[in-house]
Amino acid sequence: MNTIIPTVLIAVAIAGTFLYVIPEYKDLTAMRGERDNLSASVAKIKEVNEKYTQAKEWQSNIRQEDQKRLSEILPDEFDKVSFLLDLDTFAKKNAIIVGPVDITGPESLNNYVSYGVALSFDAPYSQNAMKFLAGLESSLTLFDVVDFRITNGEGSMLSYSIIFNTYAMK
Repeated sequence: MNTIIPTVLIAVAIAGTFLYVIPEYKDLTAMRGERDNLSASVAKIKEVNEKYTQAKEWQSNIRQEDQKRLSEILPDEFDKVSFLLDLDTFAKKNAIIVGPVDITGPESLNNYVSYGVALSFDAPYSQNAMKFLAGLESSLTLFDVVDFRITNGEGSMLSYSIIFNTYAMK
């Protein structure tokens, strides 16, 4: 009888460990990992906010006369359909097949918005490819090139990849 009570208490303690303490410890470990992820996210958000503040400060330093000149150059809105039709016209004139065109945005800037455009095409290094690129360059759409790559394709073909930003007024 004297050994039954301590044995029962030890069994209850062991059962309590397996039924309560271990699951709670696993939950606590998962919450610590989640806390670490959230802390990293908060740090990233602070970094992005700092860059955003710097960009806003830079934009506010643009002179009014420069902003007026910019508003004369930029269209009131970016017409994706017209842009894609112009791009297709340039491509057809030069016998080039443009792959999928990815347009992202708008990203709001001070008095205007920015759209990201990514496109790629395969063509030999020829007058056609150069004319197509020259047509893009001389188009009425204002853009700045972010990335331009030429890699070897199949046979005599080269793979061209272009990423650029284009702009419109708000």
